[in-house]
Order: sequence, then structure tokens, then C-alpha cells
Amino acid sequence: MPAAPGNQRETILVVDDNPITRLALAELFRDQGFAVTECGDGAECRAALRGDIPDLLLLDVQLPDVNGMDLCREFKANERLANLFICLISSSVIEPDRQIEGLDIGADSYIVRPIPDRELLARIEALFRIVRAEHALREANEVLEQKVAARTADLAKVNTSLREEVRTRRDAEEALQRLNLRLQGLHSIDQAILRSLSARNAAQAATENIRKLLTVPLTEVWSLHGEPDGFICLTGSDGDTNRSCPLDGDLFDLLDRIVDGEHLQMSDAASPFGGTESWRHIAIFPLVAAEQTIGVLLLGTNEPRPLNHEELKIGNEIGRSLAVTLNLANLFIEVNDARERTRQLSRRILDIQEEERRFLSRELHDEIGQHLTGMKAMLDASIKQLADQDTEELRKVVQIVNDLMGRVRQLSIDLRPQMLDELGLIKALEWQLTRVREQSRLDISFFHNEFERLPPHIEIAIFRIVQEALTNVTRHAKDAPSEVRLFVDEDRCRVQIQDSGPGFDATAKLNGMRTAGLSGMTERAALLGGELIIESEPGNGACLTADLPLTITSAPAENP
Repeated sequence: MPAAPGNQRETILVVDDNPITRLALAELFRDQGFAVTECGDGAECRAALRGDIPDLLLLDVQLPDVNGMDLCREFKANERLANLFICLISSSVIEPDRQIEGLDIGADSYIVRPIPDRELLARIEALFRIVRAEHALREANEVLEQKVAARTADLAKVNTSLREEVRTRRDAEEALQRLNLRLQGLHSIDQAILRSLSARNAAQAATENIRKLLTVPLTEVWSLHGEPDGFICLTGSDGDTNRSCPLDGDLFDLLDRIVDGEHLQMSDAASPFGGTESWRHIAIFPLVAAEQTIGVLLLGTNEPRPLNHEELKIGNEIGRSLAVTLNLANLFIEVNDARERTRQLSRRILDIQEEERRFLSRELHDEIGQHLTGMKAMLDASIKQLADQDTEELRKVVQIVNDLMGRVRQLSIDLRPQMLDELGLIKALEWQLTRVREQSRLDISFFHNEFERLPPHIEIAIFRIVQEALTNVTRHAKDAPSEVRLFVDEDRCRVQIQDSGPGFDATAKLNGMRTAGLSGMTERAALLGGELIIESEPGNGACLTADLPLTITSAPAENP
């Protein structure tokens, strides 16, 4: 990589509140010869930029005092810092929509962590190539303006020299214009690729923009998935993206030839991925991410000459950007699949827990309860037969058995009220509210609309959420009036528990999430594809709303 003016590498300002991450980035860049300055928050960053402006600002999205995107928008609106190259970086804000938002507000790139050091350096090098090109454009324009001014002053004396200078300027401007168009095209491709939400969309965006820079009729992107699928066509010049090409000896040989990340040129050959048409020149660019070849970019032409050095550079640049995005798309698919498997496993665990509760409840009620009832009957009979003797001890035993029967009955109800299975959610909730009123003397009202029986997993989830919420009301709201509202429409079910008690700081409680009750209710709602909303302020009571879909849907990850 060429050195910056003065034989000094470019300057980088690293802004990250994590001192370990900041130190690691700074040492990585210093090892490459860059001059690195470090800041821990937005205030330090603003102060640093009041002095010399760095060549690149590597800005963390989440800072303790300001959002990185807001800081980026602020700098881009500043006339002095408008040309500052800003690269946003984050390990938590990685959703494609947020990346697009960062690019829309003016960021020149958006890097998602974790990222291998080699890939990070490659991305930074790519940005600096653009920085250097812009510097070269500005310097060249300044030189040209100086030359034109000098020639204009000598117009009367050196008319012949002036005409030559005008011709020189015209040629230089044309060259600069071509260079500017190329840089703009490459930047547009980077933007289009990063905006894509899937591997196929990223490939389509890349091929559409390639045709603006290169006149090549054959433009194809193939993704490598290994056996038995082999290569899968993401986008092609003929619009047919339903093609696949199994790995065979020729393709294994092709992978061996491009394994080092170098492009490969072929002459008078058909596409190695099938097709009968022969091309005078074919260039194959490997798509490499995390030191693995994950696909290829294929360009073909029937022009007499092969792709020149400049066109090959464009192909390599596009291939690097496309490889990063394809790799991210594949990672998103894996993460989404893992999340869905986790949700299904968690839902299964809850189902098993409820089955165990139902079993234990029935065992307590049908087996242990009946045995205790029999014991009491036997003791009562013994007391009657011993009417003339001292039966005080037996009467104490009867009292113990009565207490034990009450505890068994209460435990059976707490584990799983049979009324929920037999009579449905409304009756079970009415019975539960009656129990709470009798035990805690709470003033609780219940409102609901009419509806048919809900799916069992929805009924038990709502019952458990109401049960836990009322426990919190009993513990904290005490004598404050409360309401439970349940409404069901065609596709959603909403239950709301509201009290007029002392309230609490809902934001702090949710951020802390230290209570098993709130986390349990939140998890139940999330596992069913719904959400739990908690609204409360100190002195203004609390309102908890669970919004659940009646059918659990999970959007499958898009295939490449």
C-alpha cells in the first residue's frame, strides 16, 4: 500500500468506550504503520477533532455519552469535518436496517464485529484507497489551476505554449473524470451491497452496478456450499438463478488455482460452471471471507482483448466487498436458525414443565389426597370407639391430617388448576381472582370479551402471566384498586393487569431484569412470538400488557 504524503502512513482516530477493544485496535493499526489516536467517548472525540483532522475516524456506534450515529451526523453537518472519512463499527448494533441507517446519515462504511484482523485491515485499506484517490484528485486540480493561471498570465507571449497547456489540461481532466467515475461506481457498489438483506440481493446489486463500470456481457455470482450442492448461482446475466453446479474434479482444480485469493483468466473457453457458449476471455475472482473461499465472481467478454489491469482491479475490489456481505448473510441465516431452534426448545421445556405440573397436581389430588382422607376417616372411627378413654392425642393427629389435606389441596391448585383444563381460561381466571380477593382482600375487577377456547399453550401462558402479575400486585400495590382486562380478536390475544399502587421506575427495572417474575413473564411472551410491555412511574401505579399471537409463526431464514 503506498505511503501517505511525506512517507507517513495515514492517521486514524479510534473512538471506543471499551479500553481493551480500543487498545487492541490501536495496536493492530500501529503495527501496520498507522498513526493512531484514541478516545473513550464522544466528548473526547469532539475535543480531538478541534485540532488536526485525522484521515479516518473509526467510531463505535454505542458510546456512554452519545450515540455514534448521532455523532456521525453531527460531523457530516460540520463544514470543516464534512470530508472526514467515518467508519462506524459495532458488535451489537448489527442489523442490516441499522447498517443502512448508518450509511444513509453519511458514514463511508459500517463494520460488524467480531471481524478477523486481516479482514478489518483489508476494509481499512480499501477506505484509504478512496481517501488517497480523493486527495490525489484535489491535488491534481490544484496543480492544474496553478498551471492554467501561469499560462493565462503569459497569454500574449506564449500562445503556442498556451494551446499545448490547454490540451494537456483537457487530457488530465478527462483522466481525472474517468478516475472519479470509477471511484463513484465502486463506492455505489459498496453501498448497494451493504444495503442488501440477503446473499442473493447482494449479488444482484453487485452485478447491476458492475455493468455501469465494465462492458462485460457475462456477469455471474456463484456461492460455494460444498457437497452435495456445490456451487449455487446467486445471479446471472441471463436471469436464471435456479442453477447449481456440483463439485467435480475440474471445479476442485479451479478452487486450488484461486485458493490464494488471486483472480484467474481463461481464453476461448466456456464457463466452468456449465453453459455451451464459449467466451474469448473469462476472468474468475474468488470471494474470500474469514480465509475461506465462499464463492466466485465470473466476468466474461468476447472483445478481442482481455480485461486490462484497471478492469481487473475493479473486479477484485468488488469481489472483496461482495465476499464480506455474502459471509454476513450466511452468518445471519445461521444465527436466525439457531435462535428458532432455541425458541422451539424453550417452548418444549415449558410444555414439559406444564405436563409435570399437571401430573403432580393429579397425583396430589387423586392419590395423596385420597389416602389422607382415608386416614382421617380411620382416625375418626377410632375416636368414636374410644369414647370413654382419653383421645386427646388422636384428636391432635386428626388436626394435623386436616392441615396436611389443606396444604396438599393448595399445592395441587398452585401446580395446575384442573379448572383451566376442564372449563377454560375465563373460568380459571375468575376462580383465581376470587382466591386472591379472599386471601389478600384486594379490590380487583375483571373485564373480558366473549371468545371460544384458545389453544392450550396460549391459555396456560396467559394464566401464568396473570398469576405472577397478581402476586406482584399483592406484594407491592397492597390495597390499591386493580383491574384485569382480557380481549381476544381473530389473530391476537391481549391481557392487561393494571393497579393504582405506588408504581416503580419501569426503565430501571427492565434494564436490570433481576426479578424472576418479570423475566419469566417476558420469556413466556417472547417464546410465543409476542411481547410484554411494562408501563410504570413512581407514584403513578403500574400497567403490564401481554400481547400474544394466537398462532406461533417463525419467519424462515432466506436461502442464498
